[in-house]
Amino acid sequence: MNRLPVFASVVVASAVLFAALPASAAEPAAPGDAAKNLSVGGDLAVTLPVGNLADVAGLGLGALVRVDYRVIDTVSVGGRAGFIYNLSKDAGSGSFGISEAPIFGAARYHFLGREVNGPYAALELGPVLIFSRATVLGASASDSTTKLGTSLGGGYQIGKIDLRASLLVLDVGHLGDTMSLMANVGYSFL
Repeated sequence: MNRLPVFASVVVASAVLFAALPASAAEPAAPGDAAKNLSVGGDLAVTLPVGNLADVAGLGLGALVRVDYRVIDTVSVGGRAGFIYNLSKDAGSGSFGISEAPIFGAARYHFLGREVNGPYAALELGPVLIFSRATVLGASASDSTTKLGTSLGGGYQIGKIDLRASLLVLDVGHLGDTMSLMANVGYSFL
């Protein structure tokens, strides 16, 4: 399968997100406020597999660590990593399931700039470690692989509370086979 169109779509979506920056928002973050520009937090995650992934994976539950640094008033960059365990699904004479460990680089566009409360759009991209498991007629097997994944969504920051919904793709080369809807509730410690 040719991955170039998928990669090009991610690049174009990123370019559109950052091209939408208003000229006045391009003010760099104040260097004396380095501590104010950094945010460290944790997110609880719930995923609901859709499409073909829903045939072999149930509801997912997990946690992620998040780091953001405000580059300019409306844009922050950072990363998010964690682990999500999907409940197994029974099919025929077997049981199947997956777990994933995303390690994403992230960018956020904050629509209201430095306001403490407000909506944002988020794009994440990076490796996803996928752990699969199967039990058929009493015999168990497991495997793991690493794929390029992404998450595209939006959220709302309410003080130190972060609410987010996104489309999680475990393998951009197989979009229809590896998608989940993801909801997060997070808390920023810094």
